Amino acid sequence: MRIGVFGGMFDPPHLGHLILAELACEQLELDSIVFIPTGTHPLKNDSLHSSPAHRLQMTKLAIERNSKFILSDREIATSETSYTVNTLEAIAKENPDSQLFLLLGIDNIAIFDQWHRTDRILELSTIAVYDRPSDKPVNILEILSSKLVRLKTPLIEISSTIIRERVKNHLSIKYFTPDVVREYILEHQLYAG
Repeated sequence: MRIGVFGGMFDPPHLGHLILAELACEQLELDSIVFIPTGTHPLKNDSLHSSPAHRLQMTKLAIERNSKFILSDREIATSETSYTVNTLEAIAKENPDSQLFLLLGIDNIAIFDQWHRTDRILELSTIAVYDRPSDKPVNILEILSSKLVRLKTPLIEISSTIIRERVKNHLSIKYFTPDVVREYILEHQLYAG
């Protein structure tokens, strides 16, 4: 089995996430891709804009029509800080004969050396890098080259931040997120400020 691991805040999940996941499934020939909304993020200390329960439900709604997309609440279900290495170790233990692919934006590669136990992350997974708008220099690519594959993806300039700002400013988010996620955001008055 070839399993993609796609973590993130998903606050909210948007079409860029889904396009990326679909392209990763095709290019890496994945059997499945696990979406893992982040619990307590070790490198972000700003407050979340919506609760873990809302982020989990929005992600569930966003991916429910794709049989290869699987939702995991493993990071949200714990009160401990979410370290990618711990998540990968748990998935590897549950799927001992599988090959794991960790999906990371190029912006995260730029700060990869700040992550917890990067050597173990590289033992457990192949990193699949996708492009994102980023102003951070990326010089670690050469170091990781043996455990890294570049995904061919369009640069999608939709972000959760843009969506939250648009909602806050009473602007439409139609075509930014799946309709079911947009309806959920409006129903629960998320990001309205």
